[in-house]
Amino acid sequence: MDRERYLQELEDEHREIERLFGDLKGVLEGGDVEDMKALRETLISLRALLIDHVRNEDDVFYSDLRRHAVLMEQDALIPALDLYMDTMHRITREAIEFFDKHITDDHLVLEDVEMFIEGLRTLRDEIFKRIKSEERSLFYIYRAYFLDHTVVFES
Repeated sequence: MDRERYLQELEDEHREIERLFGDLKGVLEGGDVEDMKALRETLISLRALLIDHVRNEDDVFYSDLRRHAVLMEQDALIPALDLYMDTMHRITREAIEFFDKHITDDHLVLEDVEMFIEGLRTLRDEIFKRIKSEERSLFYIYRAYFLDHTVVFES
C-alpha cells in the first residue's frame, strides 16, 4: 500500500467534509432552510462521506497505528489510540442517528428547525475538532512510523 497516498486521501476527505459543512453555512449561521432539496443532498453526501471515511480510518489508519505502537512498545500511545477510536465511533453513531432522524427516502424531516440547526452545529464542531486533532497529532505519528523515518518525536 502507498501510505503517503493513503494519508493524502484522508486529508482530502477532511477537506471535502469541511467543504460540505461550508455549503451548510447559511443553515448553520443564519438558519436558512429554504432550499430543502439542496440541504437534503448535502446532508446525504456528508453522511456517506463520514461513514466511508471512518470505516477507512478504522480498517487501515488506526489499525496500522495501533499495530505499530504495540510493535514499538509505545504503551502510552495505545490507550490514546483506543480513546480516539472510541470517540470517533461515538461521533459517528451520533451523526448517523442525526442523519437518520432528519433524512428520509424522499424528504427532510425538520419538526424543530432550531434543534436541527443546533444538532448540525454540534456535529460540525465535534467533527472539526476531531479533524484538527488527527491532523496535528496522529497524522504526524503515522508519517513518523511509516513515511519519514528521520522524524524525531518531540517531548
